[in-house]
Amino acid sequence: MKWLTKYKESFTMSTRSNIAIQKEDGTVDAIYCHSDGYLSHVGKILFENYQDNETIKSLVALGSFSSIDEKIEGIENLYDEEPVTYNNEYCLVYDSEPLFIEYLYLWKNGEWFVSYSRSVDTKDSYLISACFRSKFYPLAIELSKQKKSA
Repeated sequence: MKWLTKYKESFTMSTRSNIAIQKEDGTVDAIYCHSDGYLSHVGKILFENYQDNETIKSLVALGSFSSIDEKIEGIENLYDEEPVTYNNEYCLVYDSEPLFIEYLYLWKNGEWFVSYSRSVDTKDSYLISACFRSKFYPLAIELSKQKKSA
């Protein structure tokens, strides 16, 4: 994604996420959110405040931003970055580098889903670990698991 290289130097000390919506034709529009991408912040705000196609389309139409708010009007620190359109969710996942994008939120079929950045330790390799992305899980279930463990 263009913002990956453009904002790479400002990536320190942030939990980054992408927020995306799958359209009726199967294409996906995505934006970048720089800060607080974890479930208990971006995930919770999306789940509690962005629950219909029109509101989510308006959110994504803003383009990339620093931090999400419970209301679209409260979102500030917009980057000069338009949403990126992908042919499908697989193209989105492929382009959402797990080393830099820890959480990937996708609205499809009237429901939020989340994919996590994961890593595995590697042995007999020059790499210490290898990063990859999990499959998509329903956000409602992931948030309920988090509440139970708290």
